[in-house]
Amino acid sequence: MNWGVTTALSIVTFIWTWNAFLWPFLSVTKTEMMTVPVGITQVSDAFGVYYARELAAAVLAACRWPWPTSCSSAR
Repeated sequence: MNWGVTTALSIVTFIWTWNAFLWPFLSVTKTEMMTVPVGITQVSDAFGVYYARELAAAVLAACRWPWPTSCSSAR
């Protein structure tokens, strides 16, 4: 791909993703209505941010729910 096309696509994708995060972050006040990325940012502690906890929340959010029956059965 051309570098100009790649750069333009990267910028547009970043802005699109940022806007998908920023608007729900600013407008939603109830935790039940938060989107997944906004909810992950709310995982913090009084002593700071635990990155392991945030990454675990991101992995759980990326998983398909409910689990497929082929994965949940013990073999």
